[in-house]
Amino acid sequence: DEVDRLHNTIRELVKRGVTILLISHFLEEVLSLTETVLIMRDGELVRSGPTSLESVDSLVSGMVGHSLETRYVESESVRSNALRLKVSGISTATALTDISLEIHEGEILGLAGLIGSGRTEIARAIFGADRTIAGVIEIDGKQCKFKSPADAISAGIYMVPESRKEEGLFLAASISDNMMASTFKKRATFNFISKNKLSKSAVTLAEKVDLRYSNIQQSAVSLSGGNQQKILFGRAVEIAPKILIVDEPTRGVDIAAKRAIHETLVDIAKQGTAILFISSEIEEVLGVCDRVLVIHRGRVQDEFKAPFDQTAVVAAFFGQTTGETDD
Repeated sequence: DEVDRLHNTIRELVKRGVTILLISHFLEEVLSLTETVLIMRDGELVRSGPTSLESVDSLVSGMVGHSLETRYVESESVRSNALRLKVSGISTATALTDISLEIHEGEILGLAGLIGSGRTEIARAIFGADRTIAGVIEIDGKQCKFKSPADAISAGIYMVPESRKEEGLFLAASISDNMMASTFKKRATFNFISKNKLSKSAVTLAEKVDLRYSNIQQSAVSLSGGNQQKILFGRAVEIAPKILIVDEPTRGVDIAAKRAIHETLVDIAKQGTAILFISSEIEEVLGVCDRVLVIHRGRVQDEFKAPFDQTAVVAAFFGQTTGETDD
């Protein structure tokens, strides 16, 4: 009802002679409300012209507009037949409706879709950070119920959150303490932890994730965004989870750091970890993942398997179903 009222207000303003610049992810809205359309991609104007000459398919084609490299990291899928995570009918009070998915050992499953589609909410629900009102989570065939992220970590799930500074790192603490934070209890002897042993273990982890630093005791806040993100991946490597969830893992990092993170993910998958990968960059999702679920308005809209048809995947962002889903 609110959307309808907004659209009626826009039409009324136009009748009064007001010029409207409408920016929207909802292509049907663009087609119904505008007379002229401009398509942008990578900061450049792709084309402009009468809306009457456009369709959802033509808009999607203009937004994609280029071929996709097959993979960001040269690696064959290491997925096994062993089902590691099964989510059945997960729903939340506000964001999600009947979400079901499966991830096998060694598989990288991508969640794609527009910002606000429900991708992060799915990750948080699986990780025990958001309360669910329905649904079942199974790990290695065993049903699990998480009241908090601590329960999820104990069961073998770890998450690299979307906001590393607000939800992932202790910025004032050292690199060493940040990397080893999730295993302090395991490493303690009579409530005592050897700082030297922690530092040595942290140095080993830093090498595994290609962390660039001056001193392992320097604060996390002193590092670049890419190296801060690598700390979280070092923590994940240390925990060696059965299931790793990564939400926007390369946001705000440079090309070299992005490549290193992709390589780390592939290496983790090779160890048998099931990975749930979330990114707003469609090229990244299709370049890294073995399989992709497109989320639209809190539901699974469609499923795609490599090799991907990028145009079809992007069309699903806007509610267009190809029928490829067969599970």
